[in-house]
Amino acid sequence: MDYSKLSDGEISIRLAYFLKPKYSATIHPYDQAAAQLSWNWFNTVQTTGYFPLRRAEELFPVMKKHRIGLNPSGKTVWQASHESGISATHRNPLRAVAIVYLLLQESANVPANSTGSDLR
Repeated sequence: MDYSKLSDGEISIRLAYFLKPKYSATIHPYDQAAAQLSWNWFNTVQTTGYFPLRRAEELFPVMKKHRIGLNPSGKTVWQASHESGISATHRNPLRAVAIVYLLLQESANVPANSTGSDLR
């Protein structure tokens, strides 16, 4: 999937799907670049904001765990890369890291023989 065409809010929702699986995520009603997480607590719906593309403390632990590197690629551009060869470049370094993480999750969910051919 081409994550560079998605909005920040859509990327935040996809990150919440993998990083916050207990919550239901929608685009934040007041900030289109964020996600709103909601959960049921004593028969009432509670909500909170989730800003992974703006707050480094929400995405850096994932970056460390999955060994995603971040390097300047120019004066205003950052490149995030993984040792598997997956990389992304963007002005927002957190968005570049998020795209690499989503591509890693996408490649982990693809079966080894996705062409459907039988090797027997």
